Amino acid sequence: DYMEAARALVEKRAAQIRDLQAQIAALQAEQQRAQRRLDAYKYPVLTLANEIIVEIFRHVLPPYPEAPLHTKGKSFLYPITHVCRQWREIAIQTPVLWRAIDLPEPTHRGGRSIVAKMTATWLERSGNYPLSIHGIHHALPHLLPTLTPSRARWEHLSLSVTNVAQFGEVAADPMPLLRSLTLRFIESDRTAALASIQHSDSPLLRSVSLEPYPGPAFILPWSHLTSLTLRRTFPDDALPILRQSARLVHCTLHLLHNPRSNGAWRIRTEDIVLPRLETLIFEATTASVNLGKPVLEMLDTPALLSLEVPERFISSASIAPTVVLTEFVVKCGCALQELKVSGAQYTEQVYRTALPSVDEITAAESLNIS
Repeated sequence: DYMEAARALVEKRAAQIRDLQAQIAALQAEQQRAQRRLDAYKYPVLTLANEIIVEIFRHVLPPYPEAPLHTKGKSFLYPITHVCRQWREIAIQTPVLWRAIDLPEPTHRGGRSIVAKMTATWLERSGNYPLSIHGIHHALPHLLPTLTPSRARWEHLSLSVTNVAQFGEVAADPMPLLRSLTLRFIESDRTAALASIQHSDSPLLRSVSLEPYPGPAFILPWSHLTSLTLRRTFPDDALPILRQSARLVHCTLHLLHNPRSNGAWRIRTEDIVLPRLETLIFEATTASVNLGKPVLEMLDTPALLSLEVPERFISSASIAPTVVLTEFVVKCGCALQELKVSGAQYTEQVYRTALPSVDEITAAESLNIS
């Protein structure tokens, strides 16, 4: 009897095994069909043409010539290259994405070599495109050997440097594509060996911003500029530059009293004529009080459309700021359309009454309204 029962159990288990094998086969077939559907599926973003993906990448980045910032030593652009292999290949092979470089600050010992390698990688990936380079004074010295071979491609240069001599190393050779130059001198040494950029070296240079102006031995092609910003600069230095800059369309000035000056700049010989100037912005601190009237008396800006000025810059105990502005507009004969006065104690209505021909007038109590 027990032999018969064993035979019956073997047959029963064999039948169950066959049923399970059939179920497994069915499940495997279903799995394979699902896998084939997955393999055949294309994610919509991966079906886009490479040109469209590149355009998406370009919209992720700041508009050129601004540069993507670095966070903890990693570029803002790098996450794009980490999404998938296809995106990485497209990004690396698209030079236009790598043409704006923000020089990162070394964050630890040994970080200088890492930063130099990152910078070299960006320069290599940028191909032959013109470059926009932004840097700070701590990163600049050890990166000069990496940067200078690409000098012929520099289009926009914005640097903070410890002194003028350090910039002299950068400006030693021609920069034929240079269009804009921004220099912030940290602990500027006016006795340092000064650099110069000649017009023949940088024929496209049109926009310059200096803070502060390092001295008269610092030579730029002033006569070819259309935009000029001078911050923390003495009138003794700024006015001779303006006299040479007849093509200016935009100008920003932050002038300071020079404690060592004898005020010779106040002795007028002839007006400083800026026939194309449309926008004039003055910035002021407590070291700028009362400078406005003698400066404005020297300027002749017949095409001026927009003027922005802190009230303290044109205030004095003897004459109201409205009178200073009225005399300036009448003397120039300009069709001023916009006036912004910051740090104003006089009301907006007072300025409107004094200058009824100006379309837009803003008088704000805050010192900075731009």
